[in-house]
Amino acid sequence: MWDKAKEDLTRRKQIFIDEVWQIIGASSNALAANYVFEAVKTIRGYGGGVLVATQDLNDFFSLEDGKYGRGILNNCKIKIILNLEEEEAQRVQSVLKLTDAEIDNITRFERGSALIVTNSNNVTVDMRCSEEEKDLITTDRDELRRIVETQNAKSTRNGGILMKKPVITALCCLLSLGTATAAFAEEPTPTPAPELVGLPPEDTASLFYPDSISWQENGGQLLVVKQYSVPYGTTVADLTESTMQWNGVDYTLWGVTQSVEGGVTEEKEVTQDFELSVRSADAETARNDVKESVAYDDEYGFSGTLTLQDITIGETLQADSTYMATAHYAGTVTRTEAGTVHYTLLYAPISAPVVVAAAESGITLPC
Repeated sequence: MWDKAKEDLTRRKQIFIDEVWQIIGASSNALAANYVFEAVKTIRGYGGGVLVATQDLNDFFSLEDGKYGRGILNNCKIKIILNLEEEEAQRVQSVLKLTDAEIDNITRFERGSALIVTNSNNVTVDMRCSEEEKDLITTDRDELRRIVETQNAKSTRNGGILMKKPVITALCCLLSLGTATAAFAEEPTPTPAPELVGLPPEDTASLFYPDSISWQENGGQLLVVKQYSVPYGTTVADLTESTMQWNGVDYTLWGVTQSVEGGVTEEKEVTQDFELSVRSADAETARNDVKESVAYDDEYGFSGTLTLQDITIGETLQADSTYMATAHYAGTVTRTEAGTVHYTLLYAPISAPVVVAAAESGITLPC
C-alpha cells in the first residue's frame, strides 16, 4: 500500500486506516506502529494524505509510552473529535490543549456533531449527509436491515415467495397448503445429494450456497431439497433459482419452510442533558418550554425514548428575558442482535404429474 502511494507524484492519493488501535495499540508491535508513523509523517511529500480513526485517544499512548502515537498526532494537521465520555474528554483536553467550554461541548455532542482542531483554530460543526450517503456508510443494524429489505423487494422475481416480516416458524408453498404440509411432515432423508446440473449463472438468482442438498421421493416424484442458514433479512427470493435441471429435467420451487434461530435483545440505562433557554425561573412552569421526551439513537445500535426527569435553571436573566437551563433526560434503550434464518427449499420436477396435480388443485405454477 505504501509503495503504491509513492509511485506517482502527479496523482493525489489518500490512505484510510480505521480502527488504528489494532496497529498502534498495546497489542501491536513497534514495526507496525512505525509503519503508520512513517506514512503520516512523509505522505504529504508524495501528494497524499492519511486519515486514521479510533474510538479512544488512549490507544495512541498505550505502546511504548506513546512513542509512535504521539508522533502520529503531532503530524496530523487536522483532528476531528466526536462525542466522548467525560474521562476520555479530559485526556483529549490535556493532549490537545482544549478549553473547558470545548470539552463540555464534546461530552454533549449529538450524532453528527464534531470539533475540528486545525493549528490554532477550533471549530464546532454539524455534519449532515443525504439518504444515499447515509445508506453507504451506516452501521446501524435497523437501517442495514431496511436497506436489505428494500433491495430484496426490488429484486423479487419469477413469482418467488416474499416473506413480508420475520416469523419464528412459517410454512408457505406454491401449491396447495395441504400438499405442502404433507411434503414437510418428515425431515428429508439425509441421502447423499444427486449431482445437480444448474443452468448458466445469469439464469439463477441465488447468491448463497446451501448447507446441504438432498432428495426425497414423494408420490412417485423425486424432490430436491436444499437447506440454507443465512443472515437475518435474507428472503426466499435471494435463494431461489429461477430454474434448475437434473438429469435433463427442469425443476421448479415447490415449497419453503423458514425458522429463526438466536436473536438477542440488549438494554441499558441512559442519561442525556440538553442546554436550552426557558421563559421562567420556576422549574414546573419551565417544563412548558421543554419536550417531555426525546428520541435516542447511538452509534452502537441502541435506540429508544428518554423522558424528562428534571430541569436545572440558572439564576441570571438574559438579555432576551430568558434563563439558561439544563434539561435532564433518562430512560432505557435497547438494541437487537439479529439471529440466523434457516430455510428449506423443496424443488419438484416440472412434469405432467405436477402440472395435473396443480390443475386439479386450482393452483398456477410459477413461470
